[in-house]
Amino acid sequence: MCGTNVTNKACVNPEHLETGTQADNIQDTVKADHFRQRKGSAKPNAKLDEGKVKQIRWAWEEDWGKTNVQLFLEDMASTFGVSEFTISNVIYYRSWKHVQPEKPKATPKKKEIELSWYDKEFMKKVEEKSDINPDTGCWIWQGEINEKNGDPMISYRGIVQGVMLLAYQIHTGDLHPDYLWKICGNKNCVNPEHIRNSKTLIDYLAHTPDSYIGDYYLKSLGMQIIEEYRKKHNIIPK
Repeated sequence: MCGTNVTNKACVNPEHLETGTQADNIQDTVKADHFRQRKGSAKPNAKLDEGKVKQIRWAWEEDWGKTNVQLFLEDMASTFGVSEFTISNVIYYRSWKHVQPEKPKATPKKKEIELSWYDKEFMKKVEEKSDINPDTGCWIWQGEINEKNGDPMISYRGIVQGVMLLAYQIHTGDLHPDYLWKICGNKNCVNPEHIRNSKTLIDYLAHTPDSYIGDYYLKSLGMQIIEEYRKKHNIIPK
């Protein structure tokens, strides 16, 4: 049988052919490392690279992906210029099995955050469902209200959730806030510009109007401690 005496598989020069046995041909193939299986971006037909795969998997692990898989696939496919099938293979580890999710080194600033089409439409929907007060800037929610605590509610990616949390997450990019409150003090306001995040419970309670502070917190902390914190930090809740 004929075999090639060069390592370039694409070569068709007849001068490079030589006679030999099948065993000789296999031995030459092993020496040329043609049996080595390439991984990831080393594959000539790779449409992604390790860095992009890490970003996609981190978004899937930490973000909203699991609440609506189809929307996640569409968003990621559009972002990285590949098919939804390719994104599906990535998140379910059918491909790129050697790559683990990795959080981006820096969280983008608010003005640099580019919202997905779905989030842009969602924020437009929030604004449309609100009665905007031109004097205070408050977006007074006119949609569904939670019967237990009176919080504005909305359906987002197939799940009914609190509007304030969603608006804050989308507006700031902070997916894991601690304690949210509003500078306007209006319980029904959903303007993301009015929403703030406190890192500690005492700071949150200090910014919360007294009528909104539950008995549980009053019993565990006491109003005196909250008042002292307000005085120390010059906080006047609205």
